[in-house]
Amino acid sequence: MNPTEYPVAVEIKNSEDLNIDFQQYWFAIKRRWLPAIVIAGGFFALGFMGIMRISKHHYVAEGKILVKPDESASLTGLLEDTKNQLTPLTFQGNPLKTEIEIILSKPVISRVINSLNLLDEDGKTLSEKSLKQNIEVEDVGGTDILQISYKSKDSKVAASVVNGIMKAYIENNKLVNRSEALAAKKFIAQQLPETQESVRQAENLLRNFQEKNQLVAIDEEAKLSLETVERLKTQIAETKANFANVNARYRDLIDKLGMDYRKAIVVAKLSQSQPVQATLTEIQKTEEQLKIENTFFQDENPKILNLKDKLNSLKNQLQERIRQEIGDAQTISAQDLQAGELETGLISQLINLQIEQVGLSNQIASLENNLSKYQERINTLPKLKEEEREIQRNLEAAQATYETLLTKLKEIEAAGNQNVANARIIEEASEPKNASSDKSTSIFLLGNVVVSLIMFIGTIILLEKADRSLKNVKSVEKVFQYSLLATIPTFKSKQNIIYKNLDKSHIEIPVRDNPFSPISEAFRMLQASLEFIDDNKTPNVIVISSSISEEGKSTVAANLAAVYAELKEKVLLIDANMRTASQHNAWGLTNEIGLSNVIVGRTDISTAIKEIMPNLHILTSGVMPANPVTLLKSQAMASLIKNASRNYDYVIIDAPAVLIGADALILGKMSDGILMVSRPGVVDSNYAVNAKNLLKKSGQNVLGLVVNSVILKNESDNYFHFTENHAPEKALFIKNKSVEQISNSSFKQ
Repeated sequence: MNPTEYPVAVEIKNSEDLNIDFQQYWFAIKRRWLPAIVIAGGFFALGFMGIMRISKHHYVAEGKILVKPDESASLTGLLEDTKNQLTPLTFQGNPLKTEIEIILSKPVISRVINSLNLLDEDGKTLSEKSLKQNIEVEDVGGTDILQISYKSKDSKVAASVVNGIMKAYIENNKLVNRSEALAAKKFIAQQLPETQESVRQAENLLRNFQEKNQLVAIDEEAKLSLETVERLKTQIAETKANFANVNARYRDLIDKLGMDYRKAIVVAKLSQSQPVQATLTEIQKTEEQLKIENTFFQDENPKILNLKDKLNSLKNQLQERIRQEIGDAQTISAQDLQAGELETGLISQLINLQIEQVGLSNQIASLENNLSKYQERINTLPKLKEEEREIQRNLEAAQATYETLLTKLKEIEAAGNQNVANARIIEEASEPKNASSDKSTSIFLLGNVVVSLIMFIGTIILLEKADRSLKNVKSVEKVFQYSLLATIPTFKSKQNIIYKNLDKSHIEIPVRDNPFSPISEAFRMLQASLEFIDDNKTPNVIVISSSISEEGKSTVAANLAAVYAELKEKVLLIDANMRTASQHNAWGLTNEIGLSNVIVGRTDISTAIKEIMPNLHILTSGVMPANPVTLLKSQAMASLIKNASRNYDYVIIDAPAVLIGADALILGKMSDGILMVSRPGVVDSNYAVNAKNLLKKSGQNVLGLVVNSVILKNESDNYFHFTENHAPEKALFIKNKSVEQISNSSFKQ
């Protein structure tokens, strides 16, 4: 089968989260582009002709000048440090913008008007405002060049004005430079003596500070002081160690001798006294003699007594002589004066250690005193250095100011003598050959394009707003808000004939005529969806209706009945549309007897029902009655449907549109529910809303929604999934959804 012979099969994806479908805007453009392009194009053409008529042509002359400080003075060697660029006064300033304002200033503009004798259209002197309106000055990006242009109806005047402006600007610049140089020279000459005096005062202050604080080189002094402090600390530590050693030895000798250094000095002094030693010798001799005599005589012996008296006398004499030598400060026993050579040596060592101890103690005190002085000096050096640095900075600033003033004075004298400007002409304006349009013309043309585009879009929007018809599946589903059971695409016959009105005499039944087509699979999908509407009960009496006529409800009824029949289900198709019956034509039958005849009792139902294919029977509408509603509302009609539901597995009722009459609403109460059919492009939002409200007010059980005759090019690809190459075994599927999944999702109510 040719893949283009039948339309592609279509089904809805789950698109609850798709709030914006941008393709719908494209579809709107495709529907309305022709009237929109006619209206917008007409407006653009009229606007273009009007702009061309009012646009003015003029000549534009252009010239260029380089704005840069003159470098000729630097050739003398006086301006070597000057920067060859303009310097703004603030960070936001632009030197070239400043020069642009100077060019457009009154002195320059007035000089141009007077030198060229410019006149207006009335023959009067051209005003400065009129001249400035036609002048444009802009900087060339990334350069120090200014481009000056002037537009005029006269090409010669345009070129003359541009050249005149450049010359007037340069002359004005020269004059300003000379006056600035003279003013600067006068100012510097006044400032030099004061600056020189400031330098002298700063030098004196620095010198006095250094002399007062004995400063030569603070950094060197700090370094040497730190080294000295470390050396003193080392010496103090060593001296304290020696002192500790001497003190230990001193204490040991005191313990051994049993006397301190003061007593040792006294003993040493007395040991050198001849009277004391002579008396001590006599005492020793007397004591020896007494010891000898005691061996021969008793204590009462006169000789012993004489020796004792003599001994006491000598001891008194010894004490007297000791007092004469050392005074009454302390008492020295004779035993202490009888020290041997060893003890004498130890006494001498004790005295020497005492002397050494005192010397070390004095040395430690001296070293610590020096350390304290150096540390104090070191602590004051940072502050002195900071003060000295501040004084030096003031001196350097004064010296720099003085030297700068001297240099600037020489530069100003050199520059003032040269009479130069900070700009030069690099391109004079030549007489323009061709006229050009105003910039306003381009702006108007651009505005005309924009407005035309707005009118194009606005026309589409207005036409779309005026058209209330529902144009695609998404809009239909949004209005009805019923469960979408299936979508039936627009189909073609084999002769490529498109049947746009499916409710008239010709009804396509692809389920019967072309069972393997995508259309047939769409109707089978509808049957599968109906199976899973309710888990407890599958509807078997189904009324099929629509909002208005020509939405394809009869086609849906015929094909749905055929689908049930091919599933071996016994089906009765009832054409209850007595107003515009069509089922008899679809199945090639006559309509002489049918539903109306059965209800009024003129024909038996068994005679009126015809078998049109295996398992499928049909009851046509019959003769059109005067009031179909009366017949449908009768007890006979209710009994007919009740008996049919018992005798058939499924009863499909083709009912009139809801808004045409009460037929569908009456039949809906006799059935298991109404299946609504809607066709995009035929029904509008007002009809759909009214039909929905009628169904709601009458308490109808709406089984779901079938969107019929879907035009694929009006639908979003991201909203549908379809296959273009149809095969019998692959007719239709829903992406990522099986029938079981459908039963557990949106088809449950």
